[in-house]
Amino acid sequence: MRKLDIRTSNGMAVSEKGEKTVKKILEAARDVLIEHGYEGFTMRKISARTNLSLGNLNYYFENKELLISKLLDAVVSGYENVFDHIIEDETLTTSDKLSGIIRVLVLDLGTKETTRFFPELWAMANHSPNVQKQLNLLYERARRYFYDLIGQINPRIDDERRATLALFFSASIEGHTVFIGNRKTMAGKREEIAELAASCFLKLAETDHQ
Repeated sequence: MRKLDIRTSNGMAVSEKGEKTVKKILEAARDVLIEHGYEGFTMRKISARTNLSLGNLNYYFENKELLISKLLDAVVSGYENVFDHIIEDETLTTSDKLSGIIRVLVLDLGTKETTRFFPELWAMANHSPNVQKQLNLLYERARRYFYDLIGQINPRIDDERRATLALFFSASIEGHTVFIGNRKTMAGKREEIAELAASCFLKLAETDHQ
């Protein structure tokens, strides 16, 4: 999992000390979700982990849903930093950029944090429409990179088809979590799968014309 990136305070913390506190809370929330799962994801556990009182924690985040929303924003922003670095590399072709992002995402499945964090979010989304909504927004932001690069590689593809291919790429990568994630049965295949995914998805982007 990429380093959390807090891009805005959204009015919750304007001072430097406040921003540091928000960061500490979000990191604690991430760790509690990873270690205790969605059923154990409570404000009380996060409070204990940060050594903040519940009242102080609620000053920054009135409820768990607001905390999750901010956490997801920080998570996806962390990935966007990595993607933007690839996109802005002028030594890379557009095809190289698409392949690079695909490899980053597949190899990232090997971290303990990624293997546990996202499946717990999926489970939480099954019981919370708000979490499902926030999760959808997170993936939409991530898929935008695929969408844009596909269009640059193959201008013949219309907008709807580009969106479908971007969804296919994202879903295919996420689905590998249960097989090649951290300490999973086929984890040893992760590097090979990363190369295979990059090659297959790039070829599909280049040749698809539906």
